[in-house]
Amino acid sequence: MDPQGSHLLLHDDSISTRVVSYILYLPNSPADLPSKASEQPLIPSTDGSFLKGWEPSWGGALELYPIEAESTNKEVGPPAAKRSAKVDVKWGNLVFFEVQPGRSYHSVEEVVVGDGRQRLGVSGWYVSPR
Repeated sequence: MDPQGSHLLLHDDSISTRVVSYILYLPNSPADLPSKASEQPLIPSTDGSFLKGWEPSWGGALELYPIEAESTNKEVGPPAAKRSAKVDVKWGNLVFFEVQPGRSYHSVEEVVVGDGRQRLGVSGWYVSPR
């Protein structure tokens, strides 16, 4: 995948026996990145070689979408057009969410690249034993 402007379109992770999705955020920027006023200050790493953290304006947030309300009260359905929640990228945050076929719709907003910063993370799934 090309890291420049990377993103993930709307999907529900429902593949095979996946039951939980997770993301561990480890974003970083060069140690000499100019300091900006931010909701989330960038923190130097222990050895001072890079800055830990991520500005929300740089994108890459996890976006969660509910299913559309239907008069039939179905338990699954198409996702709503508007997200119901946004989880910003923050150093060291570990996000878990249940994989629910036809219900756990989510996407990752586009990453704004520049200044040598990297939206690093570890993601994966817990799968149910068969």
